[in-house]
Amino acid sequence: WFFSCCSGSNAMYRFFKYCNIAADAHPALTGKIMYKDMYYYINNTTCSIAVIPPFMYDFYHDCEHMNNKLLYLYSKVSDIIFIARDPISILKTALNHINNPKIWEQIDYEMKNVHMNNVANFRFPILYYSYSIGRPNVKDLYKILDAKEFYFTIDKRINFLKNITNNIRCINFSQISYDKAYDTFLNLSSSYNFLVPKDPSIFQNRVDSDDGSLVVLPVRLYFVYQNKEITFLITTKQLIILDPDREKYTDVTKKIINWEIKYSNIIILLDLDKWNIIKKDSSFLEYQQKIQEYLKALEDNEQKRIQNAITEIEILNYLKENKDIARKFKQILDNDHL
Repeated sequence: WFFSCCSGSNAMYRFFKYCNIAADAHPALTGKIMYKDMYYYINNTTCSIAVIPPFMYDFYHDCEHMNNKLLYLYSKVSDIIFIARDPISILKTALNHINNPKIWEQIDYEMKNVHMNNVANFRFPILYYSYSIGRPNVKDLYKILDAKEFYFTIDKRINFLKNITNNIRCINFSQISYDKAYDTFLNLSSSYNFLVPKDPSIFQNRVDSDDGSLVVLPVRLYFVYQNKEITFLITTKQLIILDPDREKYTDVTKKIINWEIKYSNIIILLDLDKWNIIKKDSSFLEYQQKIQEYLKALEDNEQKRIQNAITEIEILNYLKENKDIARKFKQILDNDHL
C-alpha cells in the first residue's frame, strides 16, 4: 500500500485497524524503523500490509532515511493499492494540516480530564500548522511544492515496482468518503480475505484529526458526587471502537443533549453502573447542563478552525495570480504524478 501524504493515508491506517489489519509502519520514520516494524507485524499477525514510503531517498534533509534500500526489499509484492486524489485537494489538505507534535505538547492533563465542579472556562489547544503561522496562508503554497516528495510520487513508485507486479489497484479518493468507505472495504475484503466490522457507522465520518478537528478528544468530564467520581467520556464513534474498555460504557448522548449536535459522530459515554446510580438523582440536571456547556464551547472552538481553513477556490485563484508558482506546480504534475 502506497502511503501518500494528504491523500487519505491516515484514514486508511484507521480503516485497516478497524479490520484488524496490521499496517503500523509510518513513513514519517526512517526506512530502517519501517523495516523493523513491518518485519515484526508481518510475522506476528494474521493480516498485514507492507507500507511503501512516499519518497525514495536514502538521505533526505541530511538524515539517513534508507527508503530507497527499503524499496528494494519488496521482491514478492502481489498487489499494489493506492489512493488517487485531485492535486488541488492535496494542496488544500496540506495547507490546513496541523503540526501534530506541537499541538500534542499543549494538551495537558487538565485539558483531557476536566473537573466540572470547579471549572470556570474550558480550554482547548491552540492550533499550529505545518506550513503557516497562526492560521493557514495560501502564500505558503511554495513550501508544499518544495516538499513535493511527500505528495506527488505515485508515478515514480509505480515505475519502480512495476517489474514486480502488474496488479495495481487505484482507489479514487471519493471511494473512502463518508458514504462509500464501508462499501469500499467490503469490496477489498472480498479480494483479500479479511473481515470488516458489521457496524458501517464507524466508517461514516472523519477518522483523523490532521486538520485539527476535534483534536482534543477523547476528554473525560468528571464530577465529584458523594465523595465519588462520576466520569463522562466525550469521544467519537471512530475513536471508541479501538478502546479495549468500550464494552463497559453505555451511550447517554441522547439523554444529555437535546439539540442536533454539529458533529454527529460525537458521543457521550458513561460507565453503565454509574448511569444506573445517577439517572434518577436530582444532581443529574446539573451534570447535563455543564456537559452541554462544554459541548457548545467545543463547537464554537471548531467553528473558528473551519473559518480559518483554506479552500480549493482560494488556491485556484492564487495560482491564477501567481504564474511562476502555477508553472512549478504543473511541472511537478507532468514529471512526478499520474
